[in-house]
Amino acid sequence: GRTDDALVAVQRIGTNVTRGWLGTVDRAAEEGLVTNPIDFGLALCVRGVPPGPFLVMPLTGVRTVRDFLADWTVAHVLLYGAVFGVLQVPVSLQNLLVLEAVEEIATLAIAGELSEVPAEARTPDLTLAQQQYLAGRERRCAELRQ
Repeated sequence: GRTDDALVAVQRIGTNVTRGWLGTVDRAAEEGLVTNPIDFGLALCVRGVPPGPFLVMPLTGVRTVRDFLADWTVAHVLLYGAVFGVLQVPVSLQNLLVLEAVEEIATLAIAGELSEVPAEARTPDLTLAQQQYLAGRERRCAELRQ
């Protein structure tokens, strides 16, 4: 239902593919075409799923259980669906181990790319980081509910 954001996303793809060396350079952002990404943790928030306890995850930083599980699930579904469903890779222990390593990288990428962790939340003060993260997520959730 967010047609404006969908149009901007299509424009970003076209710009980055044609003028951004097939997407390796983000020319769209340089030209002011930006979107507000919504991750599955925010989608769950809009639907009333509580955030759960606060976590500090290695490499990805501060998270809630809801946000962490949403990112983890998305990475697994996308990766396993693509490899075993679309590419028809046979299921074997070796393939599962390789895929699990790739999945960990994908989970970190999704968490880092989609999450808005403000600069002030990247602080050694864990209480401040928690407050900033939760306030930012609640603000985005409230904006999306409207």
